[in-house]
Amino acid sequence: MTTGIGCALYLDGVRVADGRPGDDEAAPTALAGLSVVWGRATTVDQPEPSSCSFAIWNRDPGTGAADTFTPGAQVQVFAEGLTYPTPTRSTFLDPSFELGTLPATAQGGRVDLSTAQANTGAQSARLTPSGPSGMSATFAPAPFVPPGTSPEAWDAIPTTDEGQTWELDVAVFAPDGVVVQVRPVLYSGPYSTAWTPLGQGAHVVGSRGWTNVPVTFTPDTAGHWVGVQVTTYPTAQPWQDVTGTWDAPEFGTAWTWQDTAAVFVDDLNVLMPEAGVATSVLVFAGRITSTTAQADESGPVLEVVCTDFTAELDNRDVGDEPWAVETMAARFNRVVGLTGMAVTTEIDPALGPVLLSWQDVDAQGATGLLRDFATSVDGVLWPAVHRTTGPYLLVEDPAARTSTKHLVWDGTWVVIAAGAAGAVTISACDILADPVAFIRDTSEISTRVAVSWLEQGVDDEGLPSPTERTELVVDEALETNWGARRIGVTTLLQAAADALAVANRLLVRTSITGWRATGLTIDDALMDTAADAATEFLLLDGTRRIGAPLTVTDLPAWAPVGGDLALYVEGGTYTFPEGGGWVLDLTVSPSHGLGTSAPWADLDPTWAWDQMEPTMTWTDLVGTAASPDLVEESS
Repeated sequence: MTTGIGCALYLDGVRVADGRPGDDEAAPTALAGLSVVWGRATTVDQPEPSSCSFAIWNRDPGTGAADTFTPGAQVQVFAEGLTYPTPTRSTFLDPSFELGTLPATAQGGRVDLSTAQANTGAQSARLTPSGPSGMSATFAPAPFVPPGTSPEAWDAIPTTDEGQTWELDVAVFAPDGVVVQVRPVLYSGPYSTAWTPLGQGAHVVGSRGWTNVPVTFTPDTAGHWVGVQVTTYPTAQPWQDVTGTWDAPEFGTAWTWQDTAAVFVDDLNVLMPEAGVATSVLVFAGRITSTTAQADESGPVLEVVCTDFTAELDNRDVGDEPWAVETMAARFNRVVGLTGMAVTTEIDPALGPVLLSWQDVDAQGATGLLRDFATSVDGVLWPAVHRTTGPYLLVEDPAARTSTKHLVWDGTWVVIAAGAAGAVTISACDILADPVAFIRDTSEISTRVAVSWLEQGVDDEGLPSPTERTELVVDEALETNWGARRIGVTTLLQAAADALAVANRLLVRTSITGWRATGLTIDDALMDTAADAATEFLLLDGTRRIGAPLTVTDLPAWAPVGGDLALYVEGGTYTFPEGGGWVLDLTVSPSHGLGTSAPWADLDPTWAWDQMEPTMTWTDLVGTAASPDLVEESS
């Protein structure tokens, strides 16, 4: 049993031979045993730079492998394989525009949602040209994100592979005589301008009624998302050539004069090939930092070690004029810009506006400074990688993670259950039993948290002279039972309220008295379903794996946690051993105090206060979502 997900190693953009059919037998060959290490140890640490190590069999030293795999060379590691979504399901998230979304761009006119016509449901997309020569509208499978941000936004949507056969079908309502062209486009990222057209598609001549336009096509590139472009020309018939009466049923009650020149589009269905869809995720990106030549039973071997770009970033000293009080986002992007490196950044919305103190910096490593900024606002500085944009810096807000647990009525009480909409579920049957352990100790418990901040002031000469203050929060009940367990955090915050908020969040997620899970190892040899492959790809992906919500089900009777186990992924050691199949040794954290919490409006209005399970506390509700069924109904 296996998902068939493989491993591909690239050096300076060129795939390294690994024994696949067609590889040059004399070429340096990657041996099994590649390893990627990423993440952080606890929820109060910042992540360390990710690293990768692998061995190259230099079977023919004359090829110059020792001079090719040199420090500074760029390395990428991809996980590649097939996923098998339901082939009857459209890859478009809102094909009939019933959710009110319109991920589309227009050229030569305007595209809007309209209730004047609909093939199914209540509305469609209305194409209104701005001139007599017609227009084009290009539709994407999901909402766009700002250029350069959130490259993972469409990762759940299948992408193309060369040689596959895809189908699309679009319903079109056009005026008499108007020619409408429908053709596929390929998106390279979740951005409004990141598309190119593919082929000529198919044409239909308007007849003032709904017509389905099918197109079958074969993508010529891999790893792209499929969109649809609808082009209309000319605008419409002359008025004297329009037939019928204005009360004809095809016009509808919402018809306007302007609609006579418009084309309506509905039910954009892009169907995936039944043979499965190629999927590729970037697991690691960095540079070689050391190479060792030696010999073993295979012959001449090069042992190669790589580190991600944050190691280089920390060797770029940043020195500047003192910085006045400014937002965390402004300070963060200032430092990244001063490094001179082409590094993109993404900062979770709640963290960017927080104000940081006046600061005088003199030749400090950039990574250390950036970690200080993230720590100050209770953020996590992740070195992230994505196949669309490559490596980038992500400052994550742990409080904004997808919930791993939800509230549910069990017939007696409203209780907290593991699992929530968007959380990944995996059976304990797919996890190796031997390394798993459950630990309950005081090593990661805190009963009081002290967070420093800097009160703004001036010295006798009128120069800025911040004074350090400290905010302390204590869980007195927990301290009575466990004794005093203190953690302290130094920040650059300039307001007591911000420091107090950070202290409270830290106390909630570190006051964990229950069991912690270690040794959770997922072996590809135990996984073989489409859902297994999707989970493995998510955990391998250098963006989506960060803080991924994970629910483990089917726990054995000896597990002391009882029921299902709700976790977040904080890091791991990933290996691709001899014989193939990824082995993912995960570092996880309990869900306590992390993730988004349910707003009151999403809770069942029939629940009463005295129906909540009596041992439940306010802190238990942090990171707890509403029942997935209730959220689905409300949306």
